[in-house]
Amino acid sequence: MDEELASTRAAPIFLNIMNTQFPKNRAALGKMLQEIPSSGETFEMDIFEQLLLASVYTAHQGHTSDQTDRQLWGDLFCSLVAPLIRDLSGKLVRC
Repeated sequence: MDEELASTRAAPIFLNIMNTQFPKNRAALGKMLQEIPSSGETFEMDIFEQLLLASVYTAHQGHTSDQTDRQLWGDLFCSLVAPLIRDLSGKLVRC
């Protein structure tokens, strides 16, 4: 099988996750963030991936929003990225 074609096999799985298991508004993303454990231990892979995907989605929403919404999405982005930075580097980020 062609290598490029084989690389697209995971796309339906990714799209399914994004369309069915992923919050798409600020309130739901904020709720998801509140449910993330803050024990200081390394995140489980699924939590890390969820935060990473939420961060990318939030950055995109902020980029495509008007000025008023951009600030709100930016604040949420910072709140989502802070635990990732803490998990990866041990450094605390204040938003």
